[in-house]
Amino acid sequence: MFKFVSPIIQYLREVVQELRKVSWLDRKQLVAYTFVVIIGSLFVGLILGGLDFVFQQAITRFIDLTI
Repeated sequence: MFKFVSPIIQYLREVVQELRKVSWLDRKQLVAYTFVVIIGSLFVGLILGGLDFVFQQAITRFIDLTI
């Protein structure tokens, strides 16, 4: 049974060691990057929503012409 537990414990120790080496963002950088992601996501959402609306209108008008 301990044959399976020992590698898991070793893995978790190595994970902790690697996480200590990580260069974490400070609060100012975190807020700035979060703002950039939110604005970018809203921009892409508006573009996709606009394209969806345009294509929906085009297809609806095309279907109305064929009927």
